[in-house]
Amino acid sequence: MRLFDRYLFESVYTRFVLVLLGFVGMFSFFDLVAEVGQLGRSGYRLEDALTYVFFRIPSVCYELTPLSALIGGLWAMADLASSSEFTVARASGYRPVDAVLGVFIASLPLAAAVLILSELVMPWSDARASQARAPIGSAASGQALRSGYWLKDNLVVADARVSERYINLGQSMPKQSVRSVRIYEFDGSRRMSRYIEADTAEFASLTTAEGQLATAWKLKGVRLVDTFEDGSARSTTLPLLEFQSGVSPETLDALLVRPEQMAAHQLWRYVDYLKAGKQKTSRYELVLWKKMSYPIGVMAMLLLALPIAYVQTRSGYLGLKVFAGIGVGLAFHLLNNLFSHLTILGDWPAAAVAITPSLIAMLLALSVLQMAQRRAL
Repeated sequence: MRLFDRYLFESVYTRFVLVLLGFVGMFSFFDLVAEVGQLGRSGYRLEDALTYVFFRIPSVCYELTPLSALIGGLWAMADLASSSEFTVARASGYRPVDAVLGVFIASLPLAAAVLILSELVMPWSDARASQARAPIGSAASGQALRSGYWLKDNLVVADARVSERYINLGQSMPKQSVRSVRIYEFDGSRRMSRYIEADTAEFASLTTAEGQLATAWKLKGVRLVDTFEDGSARSTTLPLLEFQSGVSPETLDALLVRPEQMAAHQLWRYVDYLKAGKQKTSRYELVLWKKMSYPIGVMAMLLLALPIAYVQTRSGYLGLKVFAGIGVGLAFHLLNNLFSHLTILGDWPAAAVAITPSLIAMLLALSVLQMAQRRAL
């Protein structure tokens, strides 16, 4: 690695860290102010609010990394341009291709960092944040209807009286348990053959007749109603009931959190589950592809900052051009959100929509870089 490349990396990363710390401090303060208004509700304490804000920091870092990379990169490149250090490097044989390659290599650690945050840190930290906010209801559990959470069990039941099963969960509890469970089972004619109601339920392991380990539900405080073709019904009360299910703990976890807080591998499995039940997957596919293309967006933001280094300070307006670069970054963020909403409304291909804003930003950066390089000759 060239000496100037190392100097460039040091300049970019020093300013990136300063910008990110500033953003994290500001947004964490805003989160804390918002939580202060909830103090005292259902035993929600100041310690709980501080814990919630603390464990939200990885998510805040993840969301602000592209913008921080852009502003930190613009700051570093503007300093190199104002001190004529980049001009001296160009005169010494530092070509535009070398600059683009250097920025690409500098973006790799940031891309790796956002992947680690997304796949390892955020699912764990968001779960802890939700636990801290549990007394007043987790902000993550925003998908429940008034009737609770609804799931379709995709397991093919080896019973002529059961061909479809729908599960309604009233309230989620710690350690993968739920309260107020209602299960509706239908036969091949779409006639309800059995209704099950339970006080609580939790996941368990069940050994099938083939000797394989399968997911099972353990229901407690069960009230069971069997219906028959002649219109008669039979009611039964049981202290415990176990049955095999296609709904796994991971599926339940995916239901109880927002897609943005899930790791890519969790999203992938949940999309498979929804497809197996012939349910709409566009929202989850979009978030999945956005996570996979997120590192490209970080690279694009650093590349957008590179043309500032070619600006001649004697031409003036350096601060204005830096401000314009920040405006372009904000426009990229808004465009990314706009495309996300259009995908859900228009049912557009999730992969294409997720990667398009990053590619547009990268092409724009290369075009502006070429123009700036020509003017600097």
